[in-house]
Amino acid sequence: MDKVEQLLNLMGVTAQPWWVYLIFALIPLCILVSIREFTCWFWKINKIVDCLERIEERLMFAEQRRPDAREEKKPEKAREFTLGAQRKDKEQDS
Repeated sequence: MDKVEQLLNLMGVTAQPWWVYLIFALIPLCILVSIREFTCWFWKINKIVDCLERIEERLMFAEQRRPDAREEKKPEKAREFTLGAQRKDKEQDS
């Protein structure tokens, strides 16, 4: 500890109580938190996050109510297209 005090004395800094260092450490932290809160308020980020969370909850609820929702059903046209492509491939092979 003596070396630290000597180094501080060489730099012209006198030893201060611990609470002074704590205050100087908390001031930038408070400024950064205040700037972050202002930015979130200005760009409405908190409201957007709330809205997205509600949408996600509703989607999860709707998904739970429809057990067949996970099965991917192809539309008729897509099914016809794939069957037609398979027939053309078979015709080319023979």
